[in-house]
Amino acid sequence: QWLFMTASIGQIFSLSEKPLARFLAFFLFLLIASLMLLLPLLFYLVRPESARKDLEKIDNWFNEAMPYIVVGILFFIGLYFIISGTKGVMNFLASQ
Repeated sequence: QWLFMTASIGQIFSLSEKPLARFLAFFLFLLIASLMLLLPLLFYLVRPESARKDLEKIDNWFNEAMPYIVVGILFFIGLYFIISGTKGVMNFLASQ
């Protein structure tokens, strides 16, 4: 994770010469990256009396949906590799 985080920050800092634009992009990245940590806190601040029940429902939904999400992501990654590999083989055979 540190490798991806460092690469992401490096890309953000190379985006623009303007310090304000880099700061805003970096702040947005940090906000999105820490959203799963901030979400329970926001639930507790907005509705403290029902936060536990709502967060348990969200947790149950994620636990049930995660296998399908992983299969979908892996399917599309595999499809990308198959298409990319087929194109590469076809280009190689056409150049022979």
